[in-house]
Amino acid sequence: MNTLKVKQLANKEGLNILEDSIVINESGVDFQVAHVKEQNGDKWILRIPRRPESMRHVQREKKH
Repeated sequence: MNTLKVKQLANKEGLNILEDSIVINESGVDFQVAHVKEQNGDKWILRIPRRPESMRHVQREKKH
């Protein structure tokens, strides 16, 4: 995933992030992680699932 795709995904969720602030971490097995900064200065960590079944792990994490 490249920075443009991360920006597009974030925009779909209502985040207006600065493309030049995106730092992508590819080391995760289930998720790609992007550290981003919104135009208003808020910082976010975005977890992007690599495959649909990755979301099952999120539900488990949410319960703990």
